[in-house]
Amino acid sequence: MNKIESAYKEMMGTCSPSMIAYCMKDKALELERELTAARAEIERLDTVGIHSCHDNCQRWTCVLRRERDELATCLASEKITRNHIVELASETERELAAVTYQRDRLAEACKKLMAIIGEPNSLIDDCWVSEDEMDEAWNIADEALQSLTKKEL
Repeated sequence: MNKIESAYKEMMGTCSPSMIAYCMKDKALELERELTAARAEIERLDTVGIHSCHDNCQRWTCVLRRERDELATCLASEKITRNHIVELASETERELAAVTYQRDRLAEACKKLMAIIGEPNSLIDDCWVSEDEMDEAWNIADEALQSLTKKEL
């Protein structure tokens, strides 16, 4: 006979049945509290402990970890895309500045040529320009045109 059975028999001999029922109810409540505490401890250990996780694990910590990892991946992708767009924009701005500079040089060359040559319909005999001025104007126009054609290639 074990201790529980012997304690029960001893209690049966000295206590009334209503007293035994009250004691057993009290003991049942105490055991229920212990069981609830043990279940809470098991849940805590399961939450904290290491487990073999898989892609469809429904534990809230695993779901949150997967969502966090997915958001971090999306954020990294967005940063790469944003940086690429910024690089393209700055490259476009540099190309625009170069083309604007070339356009201004061509306009300057055209003005010099117009000043040297005069109106397109005028005769060449009416033009009183030195050869150096004519060469300078043609050289500026030629450089500007060559830089434009190099850009297109």
